[in-house]
Amino acid sequence: FFLCHVRMSINISKVELDELHETKTLGSVGGIDELCKKLGTSTNHGIEDTEGELSKRRDLFGWNINPEPRFTTFFELLVDALKGDPTVIILIISAIVSLSLGFLVTPEDPEEQGAGWIEGTAILIAVAIVSFVTAINDYSKEKQFRKLNKVKENKNVRVLRNGHPKTIGAFDVVCGDIILLDTGDAVPADGVLIEAFNLAVDQSAMTGESKAVHKSTKNPMMLSGCRIAEGAGKMLVTRVGPNSEWGQTIAQLAKETDPTPLQDKLEVVANTIGWIGVGAAVLIFVAQTGHWLYDVKYNPDTSDDFFDRAADLVGFLITAITIVVVAVPEGLPLAVTISLAYSMSKMMKDNNLVRKLEACETMGGATDICSDKTGTLTQNKMTVIDCWLAGNRFKGSDIASGVQNASSVAQGRFCNNVAINSTASLTADNTLIGNETECAVLLMLQKEFRFDFLEAREAAEILRKESFSSSRKCSSVLVASSNGGTIYTKGAGEIVLNMCSSIMDGDKEVQLSDSQKSELIEMVNEMSSRALRVLCIAHRDVDSSTAKAMSEQLEIPLEENLCCVGFVGIQDPLRPEAKDAVYACQQAGLYVRMVTGDNINTAKAIAREAGILTDGLAMEGAEFRKLSEDQMREIIPNLQVLARSSPKDKYILVKVLKKMRRVCCVTGDGTNDAPALKKADVGLSMGLCGTEVAKEASDIVLLDDNFASIVKSISWGRCVYDNIRKFLQFQLTVNLVALTTAFVAALCEFGTPLTAVQLLWVNLIMDTLAALALATEPPSEDSLKRKPYGRDDNIISATMWRNIFCQGIFQLALQYFVLVHGPSVFGLEPQSRMHHTLSFNVFVFCQIFNEINSRRVGNENDIFAGMFDNMMFVLIAVATVIVQVLFIQFGGSFTQTVPLPINLWIFTILSSSFSIPFGFLYRMIPVGGSSEKQKVE
Repeated sequence: FFLCHVRMSINISKVELDELHETKTLGSVGGIDELCKKLGTSTNHGIEDTEGELSKRRDLFGWNINPEPRFTTFFELLVDALKGDPTVIILIISAIVSLSLGFLVTPEDPEEQGAGWIEGTAILIAVAIVSFVTAINDYSKEKQFRKLNKVKENKNVRVLRNGHPKTIGAFDVVCGDIILLDTGDAVPADGVLIEAFNLAVDQSAMTGESKAVHKSTKNPMMLSGCRIAEGAGKMLVTRVGPNSEWGQTIAQLAKETDPTPLQDKLEVVANTIGWIGVGAAVLIFVAQTGHWLYDVKYNPDTSDDFFDRAADLVGFLITAITIVVVAVPEGLPLAVTISLAYSMSKMMKDNNLVRKLEACETMGGATDICSDKTGTLTQNKMTVIDCWLAGNRFKGSDIASGVQNASSVAQGRFCNNVAINSTASLTADNTLIGNETECAVLLMLQKEFRFDFLEAREAAEILRKESFSSSRKCSSVLVASSNGGTIYTKGAGEIVLNMCSSIMDGDKEVQLSDSQKSELIEMVNEMSSRALRVLCIAHRDVDSSTAKAMSEQLEIPLEENLCCVGFVGIQDPLRPEAKDAVYACQQAGLYVRMVTGDNINTAKAIAREAGILTDGLAMEGAEFRKLSEDQMREIIPNLQVLARSSPKDKYILVKVLKKMRRVCCVTGDGTNDAPALKKADVGLSMGLCGTEVAKEASDIVLLDDNFASIVKSISWGRCVYDNIRKFLQFQLTVNLVALTTAFVAALCEFGTPLTAVQLLWVNLIMDTLAALALATEPPSEDSLKRKPYGRDDNIISATMWRNIFCQGIFQLALQYFVLVHGPSVFGLEPQSRMHHTLSFNVFVFCQIFNEINSRRVGNENDIFAGMFDNMMFVLIAVATVIVQVLFIQFGGSFTQTVPLPINLWIFTILSSSFSIPFGFLYRMIPVGGSSEKQKVE
C-alpha cells in the first residue's frame, strides 16, 4: 500500500494551501484525508524519504528556511563610520579648508613649493583608511553573527518518513511531512493537526497572546514560530519557509543587536575619556592660538600674508580636532564586539552555542553553578540493571530469565504500560530515539521480554494522554479496553507508589499493606543509594462510563487508586570528565550544586562520585520550598544537593542567590525550567535532550549536554573580560602620553611633534589594530586558578592604574629627553622635521612594545607566554612595524616625516624597548585589589 501511495502525484498548489490557511477550515480541501492525498503523504507513514522526493517538494513549495532580516551592507557601514562621529566630520571639513589654503599659500621654503595641498589630502586619505578598516571589522562581525544565527534557527524536529520516526533539522522539513509534536517543541512550519492529546500551544510569538491556546482537530491550524506548551500531537506540514506565517513576518523585521552590559559600561568610560580629550584639545588650541596672537602683535613678519596666517590657525584647529579623534576611544566598543564575536565562534567549537551576547561576559564573573544531573554530569546512557516484577526481584544478568518466568498477566501489564505510555520510538535503522530513560525500558522489553512494543502501540486506542512533567514526575495514558479502559502510569519510584492502593502478586491484584509499602520504599532507597534511577510501573482498570468521563473531562485525575506492577532500576554512569570539570570549577572559586528531580539517595550517590557533595547539605525540594527567605540565605552557602526538586524550587533558589549578590548559572532542559533559565544570570539549556522552550529561554545552549562544556564557557567568559581590560590598559596609556605630549609641546612652543596624519596613524594603531590584537587573545591556563570577579567589580583595577601611570611616566620621560635634549645629543636642528620625526618614531615604538606589556593586567611577568598562540597579535605587531618603517622612510611630505639615519633607528628601538624591563620593575610595586586577591562577594 505504501509503495503505491507514495508514487501518487501532488495535486495541490501553494495558492490553494494559502487559501486553506486564510479560511482556517479543511472544508475547502475535503478534509484531512483528502488533503494528505493531494500532498502525496500518509498520516501513518509520512512521505518517501528519498532525495528525489524531497527535491521535488522543495521545487514545488520551497525550502523551510526563513528569509534573513535585512542586514547592514558594507557601504552603509562605511558611511556610518564616516558620519557617525561628529569629530571626524569636523576633521574632514578642516582638512578640506587646509587643502584649499594649501593652494593659496606660498611657502618660504622653495622645496615645499606646490606641496601645500599634501597635508589636507593626507588627512582625508588617513580618515578614509581608518573608516574603511572600522567598516571591515563591523562587516566581519555582522557575517559572524549571521552565521551563528543560522545554526541557532536549525532546530531538531521529529518527523514520520517511510513509516518510521526520524530526527532532522528544521531546515530539512518539506511540505507533506508529518511532524511528531511533544511538550516544549517548536512548531517548525505552518500545518494542520492530525491528532492531539491535551495539546496547548503558546502563540505569543505570532499573536502576542500570552495565554496558551488549546488545539484539537476541530481547531487544527498550526503556525510556525509557536511552541507546544503542553501535550502531544501529530501535524501535517502545509507551508514552509518564506510562505509560512512566520516567514512572511520575519522578512519585515530588521534585527538590531542590543548592547551588552559590558558595552554599556565601556560606553560610559569612553565618553569620560572623550570629554577629557576635548578638554585637552581646547587647552592645546588655546595655547597655540595664544602664541600665534603674540607673534602677530609683537613679531610681525612682513613675508607672511593673510593666507599664511589663516593656514597656521587652521593647522592649530586640525591638530586640536585630531587630538579629540585620538582621545575618543571608539575602539572600546569595537574591542568588546570583536572579543565577543571571536569568543562566540570559539565557544561554538567547544559545544557552547551562545544565544545572547552578554552571556559570554557574564560567565566570566559566575560564582555559582546549579547543574542538572542526567546527561550533564552523567552520560545519559541508560541501562536497566535491577527489576522488581509482581513480587519477584531480578538483578543484572538474571533479569532475562527471571522476567520470562514471571506471571503472564504481570508481564502483559508491565509491557503494555511501557510500550504505550512512552514517546520514544524506533527509527528505520532500528535505533531508539527519544527520552533516554524511556529508551532504556523499551530496550529491556525488546531484549528481555522479547515484546514488540510497536505492535502494541499500533493496536492501542488512546483516549487521553498526560505527558511527563518535572512537577508531577510521572506520565499517564488512558487506553480503551474490552471492559472500558485502562490507565497506565509510569514515573518516579516513591511518588507513583504513593498513588497506589493495590499491588500485583503473581497474577492477582491484592491490597497494598503498610508493611509491603515500607518494604518497597526500602527497596527504592536501596536502589537509589547505588545511583540508580528508579521507576514505578502501575495501572488501573476503569469501566466504560468512567473512561468516557475521564477522556472528556480533563480535570478528572488519572493517577489515583493505582495497582503497582513493577519497578526498574536504571543505571546512568557518571561522565568520565565530570569529576575533573567539577574540581576545575571549585578551583576557579565557583560553588557547584546539583539540582535534580531524582530521588535524594540517587542524587547524593552521584554527587559524591562527582565531587560535588563533600561536607555540605543535601535536601529535597519539598523541604527547601517551605523555608523562609532568611532560612534559605542561611543554608544556601552550604547547600550542595537539591533533590526531587521542581522547576519552581530551582526558580526560588536562583532568585535568592541573586538577592545574595551571587552571579549564578543554571542548567535546564524542560519546558517548566524556562522561568529559572530566564531568571538566572546565565541560563544553560541542553542541546540534545532540551525542549525548544528551554533553549529559547536560555542564554547558552550546551550542544553536547556536558558539564565539562560549562567549564570551557567560564574560561572564555573570563577571557572576554580580561581582553577588554588589556585593551583598556593599553589605550589609556597611549591617551595619557599623546595628550600630555601634545599639550606640553604646545605650551612650551616645541611646535607640533605629532601632526594630524601621524595622530591618525596612532589612532589606527591604538584603536582598530590594538582591538584586533588584544581582543582575540585565547584564554590563559591561569584564568581558572583565580576567584571570579565580583558583580560590582570596577573594570579598571588599582593594578591597572599603576601599570598605566608607570608606563605613562616612562614614555613621557623619554619624550622629554627627545624633545628637549635630542637636538644637542644627536646634532639635530631644534623643531626641524628630523627632530619631530624622531619624536614620532619613538612614540609609536613605545606603543608597540607596550602592547606586549598590556598582555597582562595584573602582577604577572609572563608577558611573552602564549604570544605565538595568537597569530593575530603577532601579525598586527609585525605589520605595524613594517608600516611604521615605510611611513618614516618613504612618507615624505605626505606624512610630514624624513628618513632617519641608522643611529636614530637604533636609539628608537633600544630606548622604547626599555618599556618591557621597566614593566617587570613596576609590577613589583604592591597595590590593593590586584587580580590575585579578588574575593567572591
